[in-house]
Amino acid sequence: LWSAVAMALGDLGDLRALPALKALLGRAEPREAPAVREAIAILEGRHLPYPNPLREPWTEKYRGIASEMAA
Repeated sequence: LWSAVAMALGDLGDLRALPALKALLGRAEPREAPAVREAIAILEGRHLPYPNPLREPWTEKYRGIASEMAA
């Protein structure tokens, strides 16, 4: 659960989440710690943010599929 919370906070991009994420890092299970570290790195600008699939217009994203179906 903590990894999902960390990824969501990293995705939001709000720097106010950094103290909470850093505190969480000490309590997270070893398997969840990498996601928390990654979210911290994203917010600190040391890691690229997660890709946002909604930024690309759907008409461009699925243009190839539509042309294949029309053929």
